[in-house]
Amino acid sequence: MTPALATEIETQGIAMAALTNITNYADILKAADITQESNKGVRKTITAEAITQFNLIYNKVISVSKISTKFYKDSPAQKEQFSFNKVSKAINASRKSATTKTPTV
Repeated sequence: MTPALATEIETQGIAMAALTNITNYADILKAADITQESNKGVRKTITAEAITQFNLIYNKVISVSKISTKFYKDSPAQKEQFSFNKVSKAINASRKSATTKTPTV
């Protein structure tokens, strides 16, 4: 924004601080858009081999979860730490909260 345009907008009753905040957000959003557009072509593809490995890991995790459930049957607090569903929900919730934070100026 040119100084002349900023002065003209300010004479119409918009505070200079508000203009500065708006232009700062514009710069942040433009940078984020450029990053997002440049990353579109470099997304990783999941191969059949990777899916097989993910399934092997999942099976091991479920096995540990089942064994732990039986082992900690008398200790609900310990048992919860090995619950696949509870751990998965906690991880997903932390990811959501990390991605929904607003940028600060």
